Amino acid sequence: MHGHANGNNDSNGLRGNDEPPEHLIRPASMSDLDLLVRLEAACFSQAEDRFSRRRIRGLLLNHRAPVYVYEHDGRAMGNAVGLIRQHTSGVSARIYSVAVHPEARGLGAGRRLAESLLTRFSEAGARRTYLEVRVENTPAISLYVSLGFRQVCMLRDYYGPGQHGLSFCRPLDIGDAALLGPTLFDQLEAKSLSKAVTEHGGAG
Repeated sequence: MHGHANGNNDSNGLRGNDEPPEHLIRPASMSDLDLLVRLEAACFSQAEDRFSRRRIRGLLLNHRAPVYVYEHDGRAMGNAVGLIRQHTSGVSARIYSVAVHPEARGLGAGRRLAESLLTRFSEAGARRTYLEVRVENTPAISLYVSLGFRQVCMLRDYYGPGQHGLSFCRPLDIGDAALLGPTLFDQLEAKSLSKAVTEHGGAG
């Protein structure tokens, strides 16, 4: 997962009616398939970190997998993918991926994309949101902590032998986050969501 933390404020200034907004987050559609494939290649240098065309298509067809595109001055420069899961104890969600084009890093794109997913999850009634991130991805970790996520557990070899991940959780009421430590439920649910995505590719 790639995320970039940045606290820049929106300052669109005076723009003509025909000019695209400086920052735009919009839901993706099947017509964005080629665009999303290109974004994956631009955002992730290693092929194993990218979604395949087939995986992206499956996500776009899955009504429980919200996908958003970030545009800067009319150019698609990032995307985010989430998963919403219904189970016996309620609804949970997962930030599956936040990808930002190298040229757009430092614009607050990662935050905007993550916040769009969190809003969608809240609308779906999700009580908790989970995500995984590489242990060395400190910008993404800083972003998610600032959004109210807390670390649940380490996922050893999650990205491959010797490539560990960290699992994070964010309760719906982030005001309680500082008072709550990681629970056994959090750890089991985080690993369950990770396993489900690994087995089924995130698509319904």
